[in-house]
Amino acid sequence: LTRTLARTLARTLARTLTRTLTRTLTRTLARTLARTLIYSPTHTRMLTHQDPSAKEYLVNQETAARIELPSKFTHDVVAHGGGVYVADTGNGNVLEVRDFGDERAAISTHGLFTVREHVNTLAVDVDDDRYLWAMLHNLGPSMLAKVDMKTWEVVDRIRGVGKSSHGVVQYEVQGRRKVVFLDSNEVSLGMVDVASKDVDVFYRLADAEPATVRCIALSWVGLG
Repeated sequence: LTRTLARTLARTLARTLTRTLTRTLTRTLARTLARTLIYSPTHTRMLTHQDPSAKEYLVNQETAARIELPSKFTHDVVAHGGGVYVADTGNGNVLEVRDFGDERAAISTHGLFTVREHVNTLAVDVDDDRYLWAMLHNLGPSMLAKVDMKTWEVVDRIRGVGKSSHGVVQYEVQGRRKVVFLDSNEVSLGMVDVASKDVDVFYRLADAEPATVRCIALSWVGLG
């Protein structure tokens, strides 16, 4: 009994200490360090910070030019067709940046979402680049929004796309377009058929804390 209790207490203490240290380190880093997101092949970089008073910049790594953005707590940047699209999470906007030169650029602000919807991932539709997919974390039950970039209107929403989800990775299987996403709350990977809007979970990580995967950057190399 003594050995069993000792083992149980040791495991409980180890888990508690791990969670406490992870939370403390995460908060400390969030307060003191800016997250740097680098996107190739356009050599564009986003500097962002959780501090609402901090300034955020878009950086051209080839020319070293950078511009200040009217954004807060930015999560994602996508470059496509001469434009750069920014997920302005803290304001619920998508920023469109064009004519990015030396310290100057044309910036358009598209107020598409609410702050609570927490837009965190963007992806240009691989079949029709008129459209942009946006993952809405929603601080709970998540949604995938389809945006028409000519009218800048949300033309479709797919609900039930996990909880506190991140990532929009597109691929095709048997002629059907799918989107893979990370369900951070349930610690799993899911996929949605964008035509039928059916959502399936195809992988779940057992015995994992949700906080351990909520900030993972999801990329898809290929399917066997």
